[in-house]
Amino acid sequence: MSKYDLMKFWKQTIARSFKVCQMCKKPIDSGQIYYCERLTDPKSILLAKICSNCYTNLNLNKKTKE
Repeated sequence: MSKYDLMKFWKQTIARSFKVCQMCKKPIDSGQIYYCERLTDPKSILLAKICSNCYTNLNLNKKTKE
């Protein structure tokens, strides 16, 4: 666990250009919704970018583990 894990959150974003999901490696075309991982500091860099399918699977896995 890194010291930044408590500061991370997922932000829903609409793609303005072509991107690739970092979990499933599928393309995210412009106009599609994707989720980018951010830190609570507004000047921080973007971390991961994942598609909406991976985001829902990630949330389902978290709910089943709890």
